[in-house]
Amino acid sequence: MDDYIIKEKTVLLQKKDNEGFGFVLRGAKAQTPVEEFSPTPAFPALQYLESVDEGGVAWRSGLRMGDFLIEVNGINVVKVGHRQVVNMIRQGGNSLMVKVVMVARNPEMEEMPKKKVPQQSKRLTPPAIALRSKSMTSELEEMAMHIVSLWEMSIFVAYGCLNFFSRCFSMLFCSVTVSRFSLK
Repeated sequence: MDDYIIKEKTVLLQKKDNEGFGFVLRGAKAQTPVEEFSPTPAFPALQYLESVDEGGVAWRSGLRMGDFLIEVNGINVVKVGHRQVVNMIRQGGNSLMVKVVMVARNPEMEEMPKKKVPQQSKRLTPPAIALRSKSMTSELEEMAMHIVSLWEMSIFVAYGCLNFFSRCFSMLFCSVTVSRFSLK
């Protein structure tokens, strides 16, 4: 079973003269392709979409925050620096063909092993069983609430870690550049 779910898509973005494509591109700044970069399932390319304007051209085409750019107008940009990718996007004018990949952790790999519920002792008397049962039910409900809280917190932390690690990863290549493609 793989640690990551990777979904690839190619979309054609068509914008009008008075609008942008509706995304912010972030990635490693380099004057030439970064040959030292080795794509991994978690980080398949140097450039990614930091944000996508909801309702904008990119959003309507299915692009989302965190998508990694693989190709721009048919050219592989996995190891290409930010400025070069920006120039390639601008050269296309109002049309832009991009291939992106969305990377997500495989939730099946994150599931914790399930523990068996301990068997109750047969030595308990009927009233004690009823009290123990009620007590265990409330304990289980309380545990379930804690698990839900921890799960929600872990999602928040995981998103923060992904954002942090993606920024650290980009900084490994000395500097990071951001370009907004929402303006005219």
